[in-house]
Amino acid sequence: MNSYGVAGVASEAIEELGHRVRDLIETLAYNLKMPKQPRLCETALTLDVDPRWLPILRNTLKRRTQAFIAAINEDLHNLKMRRKGSATPPVRIGLSVFSFEDEKVGVTWAPTAARPRAKLKKRRADS
Repeated sequence: MNSYGVAGVASEAIEELGHRVRDLIETLAYNLKMPKQPRLCETALTLDVDPRWLPILRNTLKRRTQAFIAAINEDLHNLKMRRKGSATPPVRIGLSVFSFEDEKVGVTWAPTAARPRAKLKKRRADS
């Protein structure tokens, strides 16, 4: 059997890439199948950043993400939520955060996730 690789890229990095892509694709597919019970999939986006500000924005995103992930890790590893003598299989749950950048010269676009969501109407209890 042939084996393929990328020069200078560790196989562990390729495996990690596969895991993250799988998690994202499975979340998106699940949300298509189960729109009334979607999994978390949110995007914060701007289309008009001066490239001179990118180092500052990258640093801000990194610091805030690290603090957020630290708090989420505490929640996910809470001993109260561990299975104890259950016959049901364990469930893997997590949260991935990544940033993206690209130059779109002369192109304007906005993915669905970046558009404002419609506000849900409140239902009255007596109706």
